[in-house]
Amino acid sequence: MTLEIVKAIKKSEEETEKLIADSVSRSGEIIAEAEKKRNDILNKALEDAEKESARLLSDMERDVQKEVDSILESAEKDGQKLINNSLKNMDRAISIVIERIVKSHVNS
Repeated sequence: MTLEIVKAIKKSEEETEKLIADSVSRSGEIIAEAEKKRNDILNKALEDAEKESARLLSDMERDVQKEVDSILESAEKDGQKLINNSLKNMDRAISIVIERIVKSHVNS
């Protein structure tokens, strides 16, 4: 009977050691799996952030180009107005000069 109790205790100790070894092994697997998931999540977050950054940069470049185009168009219109006004003033100045020349020759 004592031998049976010793065998039962020995068997129980072996089962306990096996459970502990299995638990340690499984905990290592769980930790490795958790680290992999963490890395996957971090990589996905980084990838998403890079995509969002690229999208925002693209949107900003498009908006800036629209603003530049608008400024150039406005400057071109203003420049054309200045040219047109200068031509009108030049025509008027030429007319005045010719009129004075003619008057001075007529009066001479």
